[in-house]
Amino acid sequence: SLVPGREAKVLCEISLDEDLFLKQHTLAGQIASVDKSLVGLPVTPLTVTMEILAEVASLLAPGKTVVGLRDVQAFRRLIVEQENLLLEITARCCAGSDEVDADIRESATDGTKLRCDIQPAAMCTVIFAQSYKAAQKDSAPMPVDGLKSKWAAGKMYERTGMFHGPLFRVVSSMDHTDPDGAQATFIGPQPGEFFRTRAPEFLIDPVTLDAMGQVVGYWIGD
Repeated sequence: SLVPGREAKVLCEISLDEDLFLKQHTLAGQIASVDKSLVGLPVTPLTVTMEILAEVASLLAPGKTVVGLRDVQAFRRLIVEQENLLLEITARCCAGSDEVDADIRESATDGTKLRCDIQPAAMCTVIFAQSYKAAQKDSAPMPVDGLKSKWAAGKMYERTGMFHGPLFRVVSSMDHTDPDGAQATFIGPQPGEFFRTRAPEFLIDPVTLDAMGQVVGYWIGD
């Protein structure tokens, strides 16, 4: 349902058959050496959940650009334990602003009634503008007296505990690490299909954002 300028409600089905990225983001990673169809537990990346929230919020801000998400709260993982997972996303305009509040809940798949959880799985505020602001020079301080990372460049996904498939393998190296921060080098993700029947048209970049979270994991490891 859609009430322009006020509220949008959307049902979204995530499917193992259609949403190929799920099989590249599974707990336990590759679990079989012979039958490649066997995978670990498919977990929706938080950054993909953020993309879904942004897309629904954009229905209330036609013609505008998503320039940020704030107050992102995730209360539990969206896990695809069966062949599909049905989600209900609700977006509501914040009065007098270019911000839209959005939340996402798991729903029934039997079609008889909508059984939404009392507490959302995730929620955030999506910020819109006519366009992005001009880029500003990064003023963040460079790490000082850092140490060489223990992670081998070019082998960031080999026996490091990361379970990501090729679509999400963006971190090329950890270049610098210290108690106050870290620096990493990213490469473009390997070509592959995110969805089976369509090309992605993202409002944010869930792959790069996921890689930023990976850097935090490597930094903690160091």
